Amino acid sequence: MPLANGNKIWFVGDSKTKGEIGNTAYTKSYRHRTVARLASMGLTLTPVGTYTDTAGVKHSGVNSTTLTQHLAEIQGKFSTHAPDLIVLDGGTNDAGSPGGYSSGDTIVTRIATIVDWVLAQNATVRILVNRQPLVFTPGSATQTGALRRAAQLLPAMIASKDQARTRWFDSTILRRSDLFDDVHPDDGGADRQAHMAADQIQRWSATGWLGAWSTDFDIPPTVGGAISSGADW
Repeated sequence: MPLANGNKIWFVGDSKTKGEIGNTAYTKSYRHRTVARLASMGLTLTPVGTYTDTAGVKHSGVNSTTLTQHLAEIQGKFSTHAPDLIVLDGGTNDAGSPGGYSSGDTIVTRIATIVDWVLAQNATVRILVNRQPLVFTPGSATQTGALRRAAQLLPAMIASKDQARTRWFDSTILRRSDLFDDVHPDDGGADRQAHMAADQIQRWSATGWLGAWSTDFDIPPTVGGAISSGADW
């Protein structure tokens, strides 16, 4: 069945999903913009989650959390939130100190575990996975290397799952200039993420995908291809 107005969307992830950095309310994160973009396309989804942000929107984004914690959140709250679609945005902290500097292979294995668990819950739930942007904080070479490796492996892993209910969207298009602190997307970065996420979600709607990949942005999608490189990455 296609996604329809009123279906529930559950954003699960870390600080990028939370959209509030420190004690500063930031209600222009990619999840807010994704829902808004979908509404402009004619698909109005209802956000659900364990937490409510300063704009009154529900979500399950928690600072510094890892994929292991995301799995626990999904397993513990799945029946409560009863989502039609889960958007998973995790792995950055697994590659860093909170997750013990896990490898890219380990990160993708953890994502696969989450995907498999979600798909086993019922015959209609969908999951959309964010291919993580790189980070540029000082001393982050190990973390960035793991994220780069995970980004290379993710498309093939997703392709091995039920394609009717599993997709990924590409945040590796985010450049360093799209990150206000070398990690978290600024307004422009959040727009890029929302654009990618909403366009993938729209493919599950009753009207289907709206058309060719948009050229709103100056970087083409890297679907199935190499991660872009350059001075800004």
